[in-house]
Amino acid sequence: MTTDDRPLAPPRDWITPASWLVVAATLAMLLVFVAGHSFSIYDDAYIYFRYADDLRDGCGPTFNCGDPPVEGFSSPLFLALLVLGGALGGDVEAWSQVLGPACLAVALGLAIRVPVGRTGAALAIARGPGLAAAAAVALLLGLDDYVLLNAVSGLETGLAAAVAVALLRAVLRREVGATATWSVVGVLARPELGVLVLLLPVLPWMRRRRAVLGVIGALVLITALRLAIFGDPLPNTYWAKSGGTAVHARLGAEYLAQVLRDFPFVALAPLALLDRAHRREHGFVLLGALAWGLAFLRTGGDHFAYGRLAFPLVPVLVAQAAVGLVHATARLEPRPWLRAAAVLLPALGVGARAQLQHGLAEGHGFANVQRWALVGRWLAEHHPGETIATVPVGAMAHASGLRTLDLVGITSREVARAGGTVPTELMRRNWLGHERHATQWVLDQAPELIVTTKFRAEPWRRLEETRAGFYADWLLLQEIKAGRAPYRIYDAEVTPGVHWLMFRRTADAAPTGPRLPPPPE
Repeated sequence: MTTDDRPLAPPRDWITPASWLVVAATLAMLLVFVAGHSFSIYDDAYIYFRYADDLRDGCGPTFNCGDPPVEGFSSPLFLALLVLGGALGGDVEAWSQVLGPACLAVALGLAIRVPVGRTGAALAIARGPGLAAAAAVALLLGLDDYVLLNAVSGLETGLAAAVAVALLRAVLRREVGATATWSVVGVLARPELGVLVLLLPVLPWMRRRRAVLGVIGALVLITALRLAIFGDPLPNTYWAKSGGTAVHARLGAEYLAQVLRDFPFVALAPLALLDRAHRREHGFVLLGALAWGLAFLRTGGDHFAYGRLAFPLVPVLVAQAAVGLVHATARLEPRPWLRAAAVLLPALGVGARAQLQHGLAEGHGFANVQRWALVGRWLAEHHPGETIATVPVGAMAHASGLRTLDLVGITSREVARAGGTVPTELMRRNWLGHERHATQWVLDQAPELIVTTKFRAEPWRRLEETRAGFYADWLLLQEIKAGRAPYRIYDAEVTPGVHWLMFRRTADAAPTGPRLPPPPE
């Protein structure tokens, strides 16, 4: 082992109370945001809630109680924490609003501490610049509503960010056991973090036989459990995502550009390579971030705003950028105040921009998710025990408790594996992640109701005026209009003045005939 590969010894304790005040101030900003935006939950989060409820009720890891298990969620670790909260007697939705802020608080606190303490050993010669770097991280993360939203969205992004920063700190400290542990935990927190496991050999001190065998053993165990429980070594969400076309590559490039516009400071993360004492370690993380970003060129990125899919690496990259700026200003060492200003001023500028452009109005929920939950409650009251088919399976399925067929395959193995996708000439960003379809399989399941995402103030009367919001909806609608599917318009007034477009199965047997051709170019 070379000198550079040895674990770093803790330097003389130089952390002042000011560094802890920086962390405390950031957490205060987080709490203020949570107070004004709690329960701003994404529809996908309700998929987790449905799984957590089924596990609590003894149904196993399945979206529909009684159906075969299917891994229609992205983070087994996050689901396990939700189940734990439910086991302690809490409502899973409310528990998510405790778990989310707690995870993001850990992520922010750890990121702020990256430039100081043991991981900041190379900066210890200059307390002012090191503390300035910590303050810069705090400003960039604590002033940005796009960052803080991950505390209340009900998703695993805050947890994945906390695991990613914990891994960065373990790597910078060259702690073999902690690095191996956090890399494996990352696989369970968010699948994309698995790329860092593959890159562990980049770190010479992680090539020890015991560490390698430990990581491989853990991954084999995780894969074996997936096979035993779900019959698949990969999550169903992997198969549900389409991609791989030139259109997806273009949309993915646009998504990456949008992430950089939303979080421009991450572009400075490669400056961390100027930290010679930790160059290999920073390179390891940067290579992982590059691989993560390039994957968007295959999938197209995401249809949601706020950089959700890229966020787990944002605190890590912001911390690396701050460290990199300190090293980039090394020539200013005789004037530590100037060096500190060179780090803080760019962070202040970006933080002020985030306040102006990313400010989210106070509110406690998204309108579309609240509407879908309303529809779910109406279905539970008017159609108990029936099966529905829809695209937004989160809040609607959770609120209704009904057996729900996922038209785009996130929670339906048959749809995810069918391979149906949106023709490239029709592909749009708002369909990313919702491209899969299996029209014949859905019709063979004979759901009593097909629930669209369309609603209006007037009743739905005529078939020719109906329309669809997703491609999977459109295909079903064409079958109904052509008379090849035994469904008729069902106008559901879910609340006074809100008429939801649904289709009710008739008593007639499904007619046979050729499927409709794809839409013209």
